[in-house]
Amino acid sequence: MKNIFIILIAFLICTVVSCDEENLNLSPSKETEISFFQTQEGFEKGVMGVYQKLRTMYGHQQINMMGIWLLPDDNLTSLGSHACETFSSMSPDNGNVRDLYKYLYELIGRANVMLAHLNTIEEGIFESDDLKNSITGEVLFLRGYANYFIWNFWGGAAPLVNERITSFDEIAPPSAGNNALLDQAIADFKEAAELLPVNWAADQRGRATQNSANGFLGKALVFRGTVTQNHDDFIAALNAFNKISNVALAPMYQDNFSVFKENNVESLFEVQVSDRPIATGVWSNDDNSSNGFTAGSWDFFNNGYFNWNNPRYLPTEALIDAYIPEDPRFDFSIVWSEKNQETQIGKYVTDNAFIFSRPEGKSLSINNPRLLRYADVILLKAECLVRTGGSLSEAISLINEIRERARKSIDDGTVSIEPADLPLSETDAQKILEWIFYERRIELAAEESHRWFDIRRRHIAGEIDLRNWNFSSLKTDFNFTEKNIYLPLPAYELELNPNLVQNPGY
Repeated sequence: MKNIFIILIAFLICTVVSCDEENLNLSPSKETEISFFQTQEGFEKGVMGVYQKLRTMYGHQQINMMGIWLLPDDNLTSLGSHACETFSSMSPDNGNVRDLYKYLYELIGRANVMLAHLNTIEEGIFESDDLKNSITGEVLFLRGYANYFIWNFWGGAAPLVNERITSFDEIAPPSAGNNALLDQAIADFKEAAELLPVNWAADQRGRATQNSANGFLGKALVFRGTVTQNHDDFIAALNAFNKISNVALAPMYQDNFSVFKENNVESLFEVQVSDRPIATGVWSNDDNSSNGFTAGSWDFFNNGYFNWNNPRYLPTEALIDAYIPEDPRFDFSIVWSEKNQETQIGKYVTDNAFIFSRPEGKSLSINNPRLLRYADVILLKAECLVRTGGSLSEAISLINEIRERARKSIDDGTVSIEPADLPLSETDAQKILEWIFYERRIELAAEESHRWFDIRRRHIAGEIDLRNWNFSSLKTDFNFTEKNIYLPLPAYELELNPNLVQNPGY
């Protein structure tokens, strides 16, 4: 009887409460995703959240990831041990591989959420269609950037995720296969280039522009054209590069790595690093920062306090020997350290580019990582001309633009005799192509994901054989094999997703 009474009381309470309409329309205690994306301010904050996932990879506590996009080539070696240099110790359990994979897909996840809302919002939320288009373009550009890198590191083994996951049926996408990720990156860059603004206001500098998208669009097309030997991709790349406007080579080579000359006339896209570590949370990933900056980047080639005692990455003897004597780029890029009694990389670590200094050396870098600059584009244009049977003299002239700027890059204003102009009369296309890749090696030396990506795509195309390559590594356990063209998919990802197929050899 007692239990029946309790049940009756509970029923009466529920009946009374359920009849009160006010109790049926309770507001959430916190802002929801739906309410967040009902205002222009919400979308403006949301796109900063997508950028922040890119910046997370450059926080100083992610210093180990630096080795993934710097070490697997013939320009750099190290005093320590990193699986991306020796190749022999690379495995699916590697923590750097896991983190890079995770961050890139988290970026894509955020981009897909933004795109889902941008495609379904009501009219009137944005002050203008131009702003909506600009934000949409930024999100597509960043997603394209992530897919471009995933393809370069994991190839077709990684999954393609180009829509927001909304059901359990979608949580285990299969390996994309072949060049699907690169195809998606090209599609995203192409659409982004049509939506992004020509430039942003001064207080918004560093955000992606039409030049950023066209630059990466052309680059991705060159890469696809190389591995598929598709003539049309090189033509399309030239068209994209020719849409880049109001840019030029910086007056001096070293302007591209100075903390005082960031976002200069040559820069097409770079990560924005703050000089306000206290305000932006130097000890965190800055995931909640609304100012669009990361508090401090990895220390580039310095072994200071914030480098957590990781080994420096040093120039290989092969790189040192590749420079033409009297090329001013050598003195800026390759330096001798009296303190460490060793030859080091000089890029990025000059010009008081660090927030703190401690007795043992420099520390947290405030120098922007430059991800794409016009010199890269010029040399890619030259490559496209050669590969499509275009004007060889024009291609050589483009190489000479880079060499001329190099000659003028002496601090006292004098002009070097080297590197001298190459002869415009040369008609051997293969020889000119090798000139281009030599110039890319020197001009972009020790800049992330250039040299490795270049020799990797050429190996896939059968133009060179990395199995017999002089990597000039200091490591005694160095062992490059065919499988090392790709990174392994992380072990945890394979456990969670049975539809993925691991890259061969791992």
